[in-house]
Amino acid sequence: MARVQSPTVRRRRLGQELRELREASRLTIDEVAQRLEVSPAKISRIETGRVSVRPRDVSDLLDQYEIHGMHRDNLLILSREARQQGWWHSYSDVLSEGTDIWVGLETEAEVIRLYQIQVIPGLLQTSEYASASLRAHYRSESPEQIERRVKLRMARQDLVIGQNKTSIWAVLDEAVLRRRMGPPEVMQSQYQRLLKFAEENNITIQVLRLDTAVFTGVPAGFAIMRLPSPDPEVVVIEHGAGVLYLEQSQDVTAHADLFDRLIATATGPEESLSYISNLAKLNVE
Repeated sequence: MARVQSPTVRRRRLGQELRELREASRLTIDEVAQRLEVSPAKISRIETGRVSVRPRDVSDLLDQYEIHGMHRDNLLILSREARQQGWWHSYSDVLSEGTDIWVGLETEAEVIRLYQIQVIPGLLQTSEYASASLRAHYRSESPEQIERRVKLRMARQDLVIGQNKTSIWAVLDEAVLRRRMGPPEVMQSQYQRLLKFAEENNITIQVLRLDTAVFTGVPAGFAIMRLPSPDPEVVVIEHGAGVLYLEQSQDVTAHADLFDRLIATATGPEESLSYISNLAKLNVE
């Protein structure tokens, strides 16, 4: 089955190409904005992929950069693809600010590396665990809203793991597995889900034990998403105020190096699965 295309990735790719064309033309953002009689902020938002851009605006930019022929045609096609609605649009009522970008990136990611210190990563959760964790986070929401969030999370899981067979490498702090999220049967089911995912899918799980002396240097977990070439890798960090996206090469390299240290320090994959299996046994005794 073909992988689902993401307008989010298309928008960011278009912005990157437009930025490279502007720089090759030796024009600043301010100069382009002045020529087109728009604000510099608009050009910046287009180049960073933060906004959807009309093909007409792309055509105007390409005129400034003197781009013609097939290259121009391909970029205009890309601009139209970038304006399409993503599959997650039907869940817009429960998409937190910035999360739509996250979903758009993981939709086309070829490899996702995850480090989590609080809860099981959403892509690896059972629906019962997801419901418990979402209720704890969104305390003021109705049961119907929570259920919608659970359905979105399960839809993401079905797409990324079930359909796309995306390679996932997850490092879980031991506290993530020890922390109770709902009654024992919820944790039992969650442990079994992790074991099944690791055995049947392109998923590697490692546990960072509490007695391991390692300082991550980050206050929260993070994800590194490797997108199809030529798109750059993106680091995603979820925090109390929203979601942070890092694309600068130095930021991505720093987090990639940190992840390498984490997998080198954490318990190996086979031993980690044995540890989770033992937790599942203890949970029913």
